[in-house]
Amino acid sequence: MATKKFTIGIVGLSYPIKDNLEGERAAKSFIKKLKSKGCTVIVGKTVFSKFGYKTASIQDRLDDLHQMFANPEIEIILNNTGGYSSNELLEFIDYNLIRKNPKIFVGFSDITAVNLALYTKAGIQTIDGHTIDDFEIEPDFFEKIISTTTSKNMELKNYSTYKDAWTKKNFLSPEILTIEDKKVTASGEIVVGNLSTFNLLLGTPYLPYFENKILFLEYDKEESKALPSLERMLWQVRQNGIFDKINGLVLGLLEPEVQKEETDFQNIKSILENATQNYTFPVLYNAQFGHIYPSWVLQNERKVEIIKNQIFLK
Repeated sequence: MATKKFTIGIVGLSYPIKDNLEGERAAKSFIKKLKSKGCTVIVGKTVFSKFGYKTASIQDRLDDLHQMFANPEIEIILNNTGGYSSNELLEFIDYNLIRKNPKIFVGFSDITAVNLALYTKAGIQTIDGHTIDDFEIEPDFFEKIISTTTSKNMELKNYSTYKDAWTKKNFLSPEILTIEDKKVTASGEIVVGNLSTFNLLLGTPYLPYFENKILFLEYDKEESKALPSLERMLWQVRQNGIFDKINGLVLGLLEPEVQKEETDFQNIKSILENATQNYTFPVLYNAQFGHIYPSWVLQNERKVEIIKNQIFLK
């Protein structure tokens, strides 16, 4: 772990970690590790609570979030897990409070909704990175958050192997690939998130402007037929005019369960070719971020450059 001793707040804005005993154990182990390294950890009241299929009421989750941002000692805010329904918080968040008390805010999956809202409405640095229930699958994810946010001019490369989120089995990582007959270079600022959650925000004021952006999207299987679901959501992004504005598109590596649906006729390459037809910006896929481990750490608004199938943080 980095030598700096951080003060870290943890919140539970989505799904109750108590529904996942393995995840709850990992979260408690992660908190213990942080404290052993000299960090101060402030655990919000929502982190280990349960309120139906959510951690707590809207008001209790908001109170937890606001208290973490209002605390001048806290530098980084992490999330316990992902899940569902963090988007119901967005219209009630005190964005002025957060703008005046900026912190590094980290989460992914369902937390995409809060990440993008805080970035758009409060202008703070939000990070697409794993939650604390992932600690036993990716023990060094906190160190990666620190190193990535403090490093410049680094290339994002696929790791040699990765673990599936659900089975924890190891798989060989494929290469990052590109869709042919597109531009091979682009630069811009990152907008990143989970595709299903990202699409919940279409037509709302919680998405940023997309001019000069590189859009990073990842997909996790939620429906029985994952590929058709992914395809129609990409078309929804297209039909909302976002492809008219962005400088590039990067899709995260599909989970093995989704890869099993691919055939020679219908696969992620053909889906991307169809969804981006008549657009010339670079389109990359098999990038190692999202619901796989290890995963890249990606910052909204971080400058990035694409050169063929290589991606560089600036």
